[in-house]
Amino acid sequence: MSNKYAICRSLQVKREHVGAYSGGKVQLSKDDKTLVCSYGSDVTFLDIQTGLVTGNLKSMNKVVESSEELSAFALHPKGEHIVTSSKNLQLRLWSVSKKACIRSWKSNHKTPVLCMEYDGSGTLVATGGSDRVIQIWDVEKGYCTHYLRGHTKIVTLVRFHPNPHNLVLYSCSQDCTVKVWDLVDSENNHCKCTLTGHTAQVTSISFSKDGWTMVTGGRDNVVNIWNARNHALLKTVPTFESVEGLAVIHPVKDTQDSDNIIKIHESLEFVTVGDKGIIRLWRYGKKSNYKSKVCEVIRKHENTEKAGLSKIIVRQSGKEAIVVTGDQSFQFIDLSSEELCLKRHIMGFNDEILCVKYIAEKSRAQNTNLTSSSTLRLAMATNSEKVRIINPVTFDTTLLTGHSAIILSLDVSPCFQYLATASKDKTARIWNITDQDNTYCVGRCVGHTEGIGSIAFPRKEKSFSVNQHFFLQGVQINL
Repeated sequence: MSNKYAICRSLQVKREHVGAYSGGKVQLSKDDKTLVCSYGSDVTFLDIQTGLVTGNLKSMNKVVESSEELSAFALHPKGEHIVTSSKNLQLRLWSVSKKACIRSWKSNHKTPVLCMEYDGSGTLVATGGSDRVIQIWDVEKGYCTHYLRGHTKIVTLVRFHPNPHNLVLYSCSQDCTVKVWDLVDSENNHCKCTLTGHTAQVTSISFSKDGWTMVTGGRDNVVNIWNARNHALLKTVPTFESVEGLAVIHPVKDTQDSDNIIKIHESLEFVTVGDKGIIRLWRYGKKSNYKSKVCEVIRKHENTEKAGLSKIIVRQSGKEAIVVTGDQSFQFIDLSSEELCLKRHIMGFNDEILCVKYIAEKSRAQNTNLTSSSTLRLAMATNSEKVRIINPVTFDTTLLTGHSAIILSLDVSPCFQYLATASKDKTARIWNITDQDNTYCVGRCVGHTEGIGSIAFPRKEKSFSVNQHFFLQGVQINL
């Protein structure tokens, strides 16, 4: 007689949470559904709705997969193609729909390309490298149309004017300048002017919807607002933190704000993020009783996880932004809310996973259905001081902060209401995980003189009634 409880000899993968982003460039597709991300020496496609990685570039070509490390990429304005650069100075044009490399050619750079960008028409690509040179490429024919010199240090950012009929390129460098290149006028090696309003590296450039106002942010703790017609400096705004990411919000509504002070169509709104983990929503425009335009913070949100923020992308609706954090995760922020609320959190990179535990609702612990996002969660200890609670259906993530060193072990109570964590910081913590939207620490255990390597709850559920105390077992190890 066969045993129905026999051990299963093979398991089939149903869903897989793999790395999508490990630092570098992130671009949003035109349909607003996919994030194209740098991941190590590859480029991945992250589906925003499902949280799944739907593919990567290097798997489309075995030669590239085995021999090349991709250093930069640029997504076509319509999302049809991607241009990549490798550390061996090879440029490649990829078809997203065909999932194939359709053209390759050698660049004229002497060192690897660090940044690249398409123009609005999708016919030209600008590349900037550590050789301080900028090159403009005709992608379809694969030849260089412009060879631009002028920066004295590494080129870190290139950006075309949003109007495809205005062939102007903006470049940023570690020499703290922004150069404006007129690709039609060849006078002075196409360099129209040099903007020197920053005293540190410029990290971001963004334009108003009409393209005639430009906003730059840098690591000198200021944001500069420029007239893009004559490139005059209109306003310098102190931000009191290094600006790592900046984006102007489109579209602008023709209504009045709640205070009836500023007419929105006469103002410019933009969002900044920086190393202090604060998201700020700014408004630049006319204000009553002021002769000149003012720029002020109208809303802000401080990251409770105390992680620096590196990039921000405003979605097409203008009501939501995707913020890239220093620990390679994506935060979805509601820009229309008063407190810039966090709507969703997806991890881009998990690093080494040290421990995984299953969390289910008590009433459904014996009959879990993966199609219901409310019945199953996974608690993970990675190479980090934060616990990650992941929904395996949508891959939404909640981070629990409190430990000051790497978490080595964790355990879930039999009633699925509490989580115990052990860390290298010589402490253990108890977390209430009953409410998915309000998980918090209820106790901190101290006494060990070295890092705690393992932790466990007793397996009897009656030990966790509200009238009884917790009982924990920890094992001390020397690390």
